[in-house]
Amino acid sequence: MKTFIKSFVITAGLLLSPLASAANISLPEQLGLQAVNGERSITKPLNLPKGDHLLELRFAEMYASSADDSGRWLRSGPLYLPLSVGDEQLLTLTLPKLYSYDEARRFLKAPKATLNRDGKPDGQVILLDHAAMMARMAAAH
Repeated sequence: MKTFIKSFVITAGLLLSPLASAANISLPEQLGLQAVNGERSITKPLNLPKGDHLLELRFAEMYASSADDSGRWLRSGPLYLPLSVGDEQLLTLTLPKLYSYDEARRFLKAPKATLNRDGKPDGQVILLDHAAMMARMAAAH
């Protein structure tokens, strides 16, 4: 019986250890998650294990210019976020306040977000467009 209990505890520990070392990521509602490390099938909530990851995101937000206006959508192409995950449990990405369509368009020309790790600021991160991502990949090789 003791052998069974030890085996059960070891097996449970092995099965749960990837979950214990995974970080949950929280994204603003304007950023839709399209892929993680090239994989399009994503489970929610998103838990990322330790290591380097590449998130593919898309910005989408509706802006109204007046009270009687039905508004207009602003949508981006793919935006890429290279992300390194360590021992943290929660990663939170926040965008600056974008009150108008024009502000959001300016933001998308050089998109940056703030990254928090376990509630502590970790600085700004750059969201790369397709051309910038390709340039970064070419420079790495």
